[in-house]
Amino acid sequence: MKKFLHRVGIFWAACFVVALSLMPSSTAYAATYREAIVSQQTTTVQRGQFVEDVVVLGHDVTVSGDVSEILVVIDGNIHLTSTSRSGIVVDLGGSIRQDPGAHVNAVYHVSLMTPFWNGALFGGTFVLLLWAAMLALSIGLVILSVLICFALRHQIHAPLHSIEQSVRRVGVTGVLTSVVVLAISTLLAVTVLGLPLTGLFIILYAVAGVIGFSIVSLWIGKLAMRNSPMERPVWVLSLIGSGLMMAVTNIPFIGILLFAIFWFVGVGAVTSWSFNVWKARRKV
Repeated sequence: MKKFLHRVGIFWAACFVVALSLMPSSTAYAATYREAIVSQQTTTVQRGQFVEDVVVLGHDVTVSGDVSEILVVIDGNIHLTSTSRSGIVVDLGGSIRQDPGAHVNAVYHVSLMTPFWNGALFGGTFVLLLWAAMLALSIGLVILSVLICFALRHQIHAPLHSIEQSVRRVGVTGVLTSVVVLAISTLLAVTVLGLPLTGLFIILYAVAGVIGFSIVSLWIGKLAMRNSPMERPVWVLSLIGSGLMMAVTNIPFIGILLFAIFWFVGVGAVTSWSFNVWKARRKV
């Protein structure tokens, strides 16, 4: 775990350095004057050498010359000799050794393995991964919605009509369907023979939810473009609607509630549609 957090810390620190110094790379040594040194090897600023900025990743740095602006070292140690003169010195994940006589304007040292930074890095990484997962889910739902609406473009108007007639009734139907599926799945999961049926119920419910989500995206797209004089294809309306839905469902806290509403309305529309198809086939 410590190694993982340490590597995460290195990753975040590297991102910080990339954002901090977008400058051309160069080797570790120079004769007298350099604007910048960006290195991934052990680096030495020799006595009599003048450098504006130094950034080193994963290796140690020895400074005997002058670093006028900023010295940043990530996952490495800094040695400031007695002849060194530095502006701002930043060390992330290593140590700083300053000999008597070394002149430094400001020193910032952060150990990436303290409890505080462990928690901060872990929390930041978790938030980043959660955001990435939500983004991937949003993109996936948008693509699925467009594909489903395009594939069912000749049949999708019936469930869409049920939503347009009464969103509340369709939403209540979706909630009741979800409760029934949950109750039946719970009862079947108690027995070994019922486990396969539980999985089947869950899969069917998920498929109904995704199809219903696509129908809702078409409905939202039609509402958004209702004043447009141009009639757009089903897949374009679905793309517009699903994009708007993903935008609002990613709002913190309230987005979860909105997603649940969209989901239940979609499940209710698919349930009503399936029931009407079943009734029509029975009459035949």
